[in-house]
Amino acid sequence: MMDKYKEIKRQSSKDFSELTVIVNKWDPMGLIRGGAPDDEYECLTSLLLSQLYQGKSIDELQEFILNQLKSEFELDIMNLKEEYKIRSLNRVKSVCLQMWDWYENRK
Repeated sequence: MMDKYKEIKRQSSKDFSELTVIVNKWDPMGLIRGGAPDDEYECLTSLLLSQLYQGKSIDELQEFILNQLKSEFELDIMNLKEEYKIRSLNRVKSVCLQMWDWYENRK
C-alpha cells in the first residue's frame, strides 16, 4: 500500500512541475518576465492541477482561470477594451488547450 502512495505522490509532484512550466511560460500577469520568482503562480498552478484531476473540460478550465485572474490578481478580462479582451480570451483559451493536451498525454 505504501508503494501506491509513493507513486501517487511522485506523479502529482511531476505533474505539478510540468504544469508550472506551462503556467510560467504563459505568465498571465507578466510577473515572471518582470523578475518574479518561478513560484509566483504556485497557487494558481495547484488549483489548475486540481481542476484537471477532477476532469474539468477546456471550457470549465477557461472559466476557472477567468475567475481566478479576477479574484486573485484583480484582472477582469471581461472589462478590458474589446481588442484586448479578445486577445486575452484567445490567450486563455490557448493555454487551456495546451494544459489539456499536456494532461491527456502526460506519462
